[in-house]
Amino acid sequence: MTSAVFAAGSTVVRRDVLDGRVWTAAAHRVLSDDGHQLRLVCWPGCPSYVPSTWIAWLHDGDDATRKQGIPNLANRRWQLGAWTWQHTILRSWIGLDPDFSVMYFRPLAGGPALWKINFERPVQRTAIGIDTFDLLLDLAGDATGERWTWKDEDEYQQARRLGLITEHQHIDQAQQRAIALVEARTGPLAHDWSSWTVPEHWPAPVLPAYVTIDPTAAESGIMPTTALANRQPPTAPTRRPRDRPMSRAPEPAPPVRVVMSLYPQCYGLILNQRKRHEFRRHFLPGTATTWFVYLTDPIAALTAVIDLAPAVIDTPFAIAAIAEQVHPGNGASVLEYLRDVPLGYAMPILRVREYPPMPGERLADVFGQPPIIRRYTRVDENPQLAALCARFTEQNPVRDLDIEHQPPT
Repeated sequence: MTSAVFAAGSTVVRRDVLDGRVWTAAAHRVLSDDGHQLRLVCWPGCPSYVPSTWIAWLHDGDDATRKQGIPNLANRRWQLGAWTWQHTILRSWIGLDPDFSVMYFRPLAGGPALWKINFERPVQRTAIGIDTFDLLLDLAGDATGERWTWKDEDEYQQARRLGLITEHQHIDQAQQRAIALVEARTGPLAHDWSSWTVPEHWPAPVLPAYVTIDPTAAESGIMPTTALANRQPPTAPTRRPRDRPMSRAPEPAPPVRVVMSLYPQCYGLILNQRKRHEFRRHFLPGTATTWFVYLTDPIAALTAVIDLAPAVIDTPFAIAAIAEQVHPGNGASVLEYLRDVPLGYAMPILRVREYPPMPGERLADVFGQPPIIRRYTRVDENPQLAALCARFTEQNPVRDLDIEHQPPT
């Protein structure tokens, strides 16, 4: 597992990937890394994506719900849901063996700790962390590391019957090496971790926006315009016969014109290029937008026109990751803003044109006095509003600013 070294304290995402599709993704922070052995930690509040059947099982306790996850895997038909790690500090040692990792779970509210040897496919490093695939078989030990039992053997056998796991003889050999590690009490098993805790100054890590897409896309910097839950693998493209004339690409749809309100301090951040996305709980999917900006008190005026690219639509964790990348420290406030919605919207800001302000009183016939603009209002569905916006942009802009966007790192 030799590769570029992850810095201590940085975010690493551990993902289970099957046939190029993400099955789980969990954010950790790095304790240490030498390019061969990687030590990670996650704790309550760390974000993740997990199969929806697992989340449902945690809520209803029905073991049949949990077991349905294996046929879903075999049929490549699972769905992901957002989940926040709870209750325990989890330390992981990656690279002690190519076929398993060692984990230590310590409950924060008291109670016995737990060791686990997690059998998995060899780890591959990516631009955002590590990819592997959980082989659904564990060796679990008590806090002392003296009593060990095999865990989830039924799931492992079911996965073998369904053809998910074919490397049975290879796993048999890994089991023998795991037993030897347990009996020798070497490596992390030789130490007492019962009083270890997460460094106080470490905030919870944030998942990247592109965490559920193919690893090569993340490494190349190619970002999707939407990153909605894990999609089914695309079918192979149909080859076009050489003698068939190429059809002309359709013209892109014109931007949808909307009026939305904005706090003056947020507008100032846009002008300073410290805010490059507009974040919303509700918005229009799949379309570019021309935004007529009404600045709230104390400005209380229609002030600018902002061009927005189509929205990135994703979970609150992923949208907060976009905010954090552009302006470190801003991710937490965006996550709080989106905390009670399943999906958030992040619209890249492309261009700002500022005009002489149109006082809010001019908008009273449409929005009342003082103007109350909730969510967004489509300009072209209201002739009176369309006429006001046309008059607003009759004059030359007093400011014209292109917003620069850096490729993801």
